[in-house]
Amino acid sequence: AGTAGPESVGSGAGSSSAYSGGGGAGAAAGEADRAAREASAAYQADAEAWVARRESEEALALERQRVAAREASQRKLRKQQAERVAEVRGNDKAAATEAKEADKVRRNFTRKWESRANTMQLPAALRAFGIDVEGGGGAGPSGVHEKPTAAALRKAYRQAVLRFHPDRQSAASSVRERVEAEEKFKIITRKMDEW
Repeated sequence: AGTAGPESVGSGAGSSSAYSGGGGAGAAAGEADRAAREASAAYQADAEAWVARRESEEALALERQRVAAREASQRKLRKQQAERVAEVRGNDKAAATEAKEADKVRRNFTRKWESRANTMQLPAALRAFGIDVEGGGGAGPSGVHEKPTAAALRKAYRQAVLRFHPDRQSAASSVRERVEAEEKFKIITRKMDEW
C-alpha cells in the first residue's frame, strides 16, 4: 500500500498535468523551431533567388556586351568596305583619266614622230631622242659622213633601253614622260631590228 506500482508512476494525475504543461512548452519550442527552420529556408530560398537573378543579370550583361562588340565590328567592317569601294572607284576614275591622257599624248607623239622616224636610220633616231652615238657625228676629214661602228651603236642602244624602257620609268614621272619614253623605246627597238 505504501509503494506505488509501475502503473501509478505514469498514470497519476499530477504526472499527467506535468506532461501536459511540458508538452505545451515542447510544442511551443517545436513550433518556434519549425518557424525558425521555415524562416531559414525562406532566407536560403531568397538568397538563392538573389544569386540566380544576379547570375542571370551578369549573363544578360555579357550577352549585351558580345552583341555590342559584334555590331561594332560589323559597323567597322562595313565602313572599311565602303572606304575600299570608294578607293577603288577613285582609282578606276583616276586610271580612266590617266588612260585618256596617255592616249592623247600617244596620238600627239605619233603625229609628230611617225613620218620622221620612218625616214631615220638607227643612229639618227638615237640622236633625235638625246642618246649620244660615238662616231659618225658629222663629216669626216674627207667630207664624207662617217658611220658609227657596230659597237658604238650597241652601246648607244643599251643606253636608250636603260633610259626609255617602260619598266624603268618611275611611277613618280608624269603620264607624258612615261608615254613618250615608251613610244621612243618602240621606235628605237624597231630601228635596231631593222639595222
